[in-house]
Amino acid sequence: MEGEMANKIRSLFFMVLALPFVIVVRLLRPFILVRFAPILDRRIGPFVTEMDLYLCEKEAGMHAGKTLDIFYHTHPVSNRQVKLIWDRSPQLRIHNFAYWIDKANRLLPYAEKHKIRFFSVHERDIHNLASGKPAHLSLTKAEEKKGLDALRQMGIPQEADIVCFYARDPAYLNSVLPKLDWQYQDYRDCDIRFQVLAAREMARRGYFSLRMGAVVKDPLSLVSPGIIDYAVKYHDDFLDIYLLSKCRFLISAAAGLSSVAVAFRKPVAWVNFIPIGHIHSWNPQDLIITKKLWLRPEGRFLTFKEIFDSGIGCWLETKNYAAAGIDIIENTPEEILSVAIEMDERLKGTWIAQEEDEELQQRFWSLLQPKNLHGRIMARMGAEFLRLNRQLLGQGQDVKLFLQNT
Repeated sequence: MEGEMANKIRSLFFMVLALPFVIVVRLLRPFILVRFAPILDRRIGPFVTEMDLYLCEKEAGMHAGKTLDIFYHTHPVSNRQVKLIWDRSPQLRIHNFAYWIDKANRLLPYAEKHKIRFFSVHERDIHNLASGKPAHLSLTKAEEKKGLDALRQMGIPQEADIVCFYARDPAYLNSVLPKLDWQYQDYRDCDIRFQVLAAREMARRGYFSLRMGAVVKDPLSLVSPGIIDYAVKYHDDFLDIYLLSKCRFLISAAAGLSSVAVAFRKPVAWVNFIPIGHIHSWNPQDLIITKKLWLRPEGRFLTFKEIFDSGIGCWLETKNYAAAGIDIIENTPEEILSVAIEMDERLKGTWIAQEEDEELQQRFWSLLQPKNLHGRIMARMGAEFLRLNRQLLGQGQDVKLFLQNT
């Protein structure tokens, strides 16, 4: 109780201290609009992506006009190295006292005018701003040397190529934010063991394959030469960023850590992507394979058209799938292997497409819904995935009627 009272007194003190600044901000509005926004530090996905896309928007002239944008941190911080990079960026103004100015400002009318508005939706590059643009995350010369030293300690030569791989599991969020119930997102989880076959093949091709993660559910039980369980043996906030800045490409489920590779403009082979309507369609280097949805009452897989047309492609809670009798099926090790090989060969310029591939791509992307989550379609589905699952490109049935009756 005493701690709670002390926090209230502290909050009141800073709010009063902030009021003169709020008055100045309001008086300046006819000449320059001062805007505020929090940086969403707690989860690395929005921590990286929101700021990266904001800077892309600024460079594209989407925040034109006489504005002064000021950000402030929230806590806890998910990655200290990312915080360090944003804090030293000359393109950003970050002042933590702005939290109190923003909070006090919201007590007055027209506070919305002083809120920084992002043009991107849900951390999605729907305006195709980032592709081909320089990364906003960057490392200093001293940090580059620190990273090389760390590679040597892991037994990785300086000139070696790295492929990173990552599977989303509940361990991280349950560890860092234990008071929140994350089971509603369980449908996104996947098994790291299903990626080992692809990691072995990349190691056979001369790469060092590094399993990424901060807090992970299970260690790799079978580690072959060239495969390093970095998440268990070496994890470090700095190295999370350094390794993803240096990797040839990332094999990953849709999860927060993948945002670092995206921000460094690294190609991503997205595996086990779900919900399907939210696939990252804007990066021309990316390849995607998705989880499949088994409709238990009818003993069959849902087609992509059924998933998109019914709205299932945007379901964001595990309970929705369970209530509809839908089992979520992970990609097989062979499916993940095939998309990893395709990514490697496309980057090397040795990929040979089959005659039917372009037609299958067009058939899939023509179904994509909802349109407001996507800009110009630049990514590709995994070629072998579509070849082996061409039946999912069919019409299917009216799943909406089925859902109404469940």
